[in-house]
Amino acid sequence: MYNTEENGVRVIELKAVGKLPHLRGVLGAARILRESHIPYGLVTNATLEQLKDYRAIILSNVLELTPEQAALIRSFVEQGGVVLASGVSSLDRFDTAGPRFLLEDVLGVRYKGKLGTRVTYLTAKDEGMKKVIWPQNEVIFQGPMVQADAVSGSEVLATATLPFVPPESAHSIGSRFAQIISDPPAEEPGEDPALVVHSFGKGKAVWLAAPIESGNNAVDARLVTWLVKRVLAGPYRFEAETHPAVEVTVCHQPENRRLLAGLLNMHQDHPPVPVGATVRVQVPAGRRATGVVQVPDRKTIRFETIGSYAQFRLEPFPVIAMALVEYQ
Repeated sequence: MYNTEENGVRVIELKAVGKLPHLRGVLGAARILRESHIPYGLVTNATLEQLKDYRAIILSNVLELTPEQAALIRSFVEQGGVVLASGVSSLDRFDTAGPRFLLEDVLGVRYKGKLGTRVTYLTAKDEGMKKVIWPQNEVIFQGPMVQADAVSGSEVLATATLPFVPPESAHSIGSRFAQIISDPPAEEPGEDPALVVHSFGKGKAVWLAAPIESGNNAVDARLVTWLVKRVLAGPYRFEAETHPAVEVTVCHQPENRRLLAGLLNMHQDHPPVPVGATVRVQVPAGRRATGVVQVPDRKTIRFETIGSYAQFRLEPFPVIAMALVEYQ
């Protein structure tokens, strides 16, 4: 949890004490997954052995990665897992031959350096991505991107584009233009890869040249959600159709042969606006759902079986709602 841009600066001279790129990326990714109702957990350096319990891992602008940790992630992807990495994740800045990605073979990109300064853009090449970010043509990022080459076999979905003029210049000599934003993208898209999908072993990797997940724009969340669902097909442990402000969690209680679904309405309005939800909970393989009851009043809820899911509807609730999915 530090800022590499101020590495070596005396403590009393630090100017960006609160700028923690990795933490900001982790919190941003968690917010996007929560609002998209995609199940997720947290794995740290101390719990890397838990990777086997997951289908995918997000490396959000990870500033430090040891060769041993990189080997675990490489094995995870090779055996069928998915990794979504952004920014400098897995970059070894101290390699004697020069900075390089420890996961270069997995991510499908070769590190070159830094591109841009205060503002950069992702320009879509992929038709699916163009639809996701529409009506925008680019996704803006407040900061530089990582410059890299895509290795053979990688699929480039977007490229990095610099602003029309360098933000530091404050004006464009010999040019006249009017724009609603102060730093519009260049007229011609850049050629450096900024979003790459690469197959490795039985798994896949997605690399973003910048931690888009740390942004607060709605298009950032749409793009990250689309990427996750593109490389990680369902079914998920649960799905929910409800307001983004609702956080959904599911706890498995195998000793009681049931799953507890909890929904927390995190609306900022006071009093909270009641919201309803359609929830789908995946029943363990080889089992079938026998009933759904709302707790704590044990009110029976109608449900239907859809594939491996038990689907049910919760009526609008102001703050919290819980339901037990029982199976045998």
